[in-house]
Amino acid sequence: MEQITRITPDLPILRGHFPHRLVLPGVAQLGIVCAHAEQAYPGASPVAVRRVKYRSPVEPASDASQHTELSCVLTPTANEGEVEFVLSARTVPNAGGVATESRRVAEGVLDFRPQRAVATRRAPEPPQVPPPPQPAMRDLLPHRHPALFVEHCLQLGSGSEPSWFTGHVPPDHDMVQHGRASIFAAMEFAAQAAA
Repeated sequence: MEQITRITPDLPILRGHFPHRLVLPGVAQLGIVCAHAEQAYPGASPVAVRRVKYRSPVEPASDASQHTELSCVLTPTANEGEVEFVLSARTVPNAGGVATESRRVAEGVLDFRPQRAVATRRAPEPPQVPPPPQPAMRDLLPHRHPALFVEHCLQLGSGSEPSWFTGHVPPDHDMVQHGRASIFAAMEFAAQAAA
């Protein structure tokens, strides 16, 4: 099962991720895989992504006469509720012509289960303290609005103690749907906090 996604420089998800180099975020690539899986397997939800390997950045074509195609291929494995995925990219002329050779950009395994109600548990409360003196996050991370989610470090944990960060995902960001941030926004937030 294959799905093609067109990657162009005006794609909103590219805004602010790496301002000086348009690169499709890894979490956006996983979002494409999960959306394809949900279409291919109605009634199932992705629950885990394993053994992900990013092999090459996905960038929009630098020439306006071309675009980048991202191909997502899902292949069921012998294990129930598990598919392998491969993402490949190639540059395609807009007016016909010969496309570049496809290159593998990412691969991994996606686990999914039938959709069902999930019990929620109360998250621990962050410390109610002002952020300690620190440089601005924009000085520490290459991201810019709307891709810069982390705003402040409230507390750096040590050992088994958690670290606490504040921030937000802008409501107009591509990782927000129906007023809710996707799990991929949470993954991106965690990646920024870890950096």
